[in-house]
Amino acid sequence: MLRRQRSRFIASALAASAVLAAGCGSSSSSSGGNGGATSDPKAVLASIKVPAANVGPQKVDVKMSVTVKGKPTSPQVAAFTSKPITLSLTGSSEGKKADLTYTVNAGPISGFTGGLRVIDDKSWLEIGGTWYELPTNTSGQATSGASVDPQKLLEAFGKPDQYLKDITSAGSEKIGDVDSDHIKGNLDLAAFLEASVKAAATVQASSSAISDEQLAKAKVAIQQVVKKSTAEVWVGKSDKFIHKLSVDLTGEVTGDTQKQSGVDGFDANIAIESTPTTSITVEVPAGAKPASELQQGLGGLLGGLSGSLGSTSP
Repeated sequence: MLRRQRSRFIASALAASAVLAAGCGSSSSSSGGNGGATSDPKAVLASIKVPAANVGPQKVDVKMSVTVKGKPTSPQVAAFTSKPITLSLTGSSEGKKADLTYTVNAGPISGFTGGLRVIDDKSWLEIGGTWYELPTNTSGQATSGASVDPQKLLEAFGKPDQYLKDITSAGSEKIGDVDSDHIKGNLDLAAFLEASVKAAATVQASSSAISDEQLAKAKVAIQQVVKKSTAEVWVGKSDKFIHKLSVDLTGEVTGDTQKQSGVDGFDANIAIESTPTTSITVEVPAGAKPASELQQGLGGLLGGLSGSLGSTSP
């Protein structure tokens, strides 16, 4: 069961990141007039548009990183956190099509790469050089992210003025070829968590939806751990779409939890960038294995790592 949940979580995270990034920007136009001029940050955020579900072909670049501070007492945790844990997802997406490459670095998993392809309601994940079709529900739609509703995902994350405060203008920059206003601010953690839950609900089965009670507890727990949270957003001057979103979190672990785990805290970042590109063609991977073998493929990888780590434990 745990391995099944891990495989679905990884596939959902990759596909959801791709859809969210693809929806960040849509217009191929760029304005060249404002240069480094400073815009009113409140007006910029208020002007943001949430694009239609099909935003056109997009170049996608998603980067996530977590650095754990302290000296973990668990050998397994120490092995995976000796260096920053990073995940990158790059490629192109257009509507319900995507052709992406992911790279994972986490302790013994160094430079692990694979692919993710999406065609309509079908999707495939590449692990260790082998392609696997992702599971589908009774309606024939992928349960691991391919059938994400981009509009709902964008509605959850597409209006930063709902979770950004103390905002300032950082001038103008180009994201790809798109002239954009750069806005910085502090995160309203409670509001951002609600947006995250709404976004997660678009890629998870309804039976796994978080309850109001669980959300309230999560807000308290996160606010106790996260001591600093900031975000930056880049908004196209002409199209008014988000072309890049970056979030930084700094956490601190104290008390008995710190003593038992040896973890002092963490620094985390996620940066999502999306810019217009040319139309894409995505092909079904040749020789892809059925969804029934996905858990075995991913489970073998995780099991091998667990075994190797366990063999070095005292």
